[in-house]
Amino acid sequence: MSVAGERIRVCTPEDLIVLKIVSDRARDREDVTGIIRTQGAGLDRGYLDPLIQGLAAEMGRPDLLDFYRRCLGER
Repeated sequence: MSVAGERIRVCTPEDLIVLKIVSDRARDREDVTGIIRTQGAGLDRGYLDPLIQGLAAEMGRPDLLDFYRRCLGER
């Protein structure tokens, strides 16, 4: 991506979800929900699903996976 002719790096929607889903802040959870709603089928679920599953397992936080699945409409 470029801004004013300068190349800049940006975070992918998938990586932003990963960064925000571990937070307990309501605003971060709202952001995750909004990103998933906005990006929908455009999300790389092959990348994101195992990453969230592993993160939830490693952190001992099954609530992360439950929240992610609810955002996807799977539960």
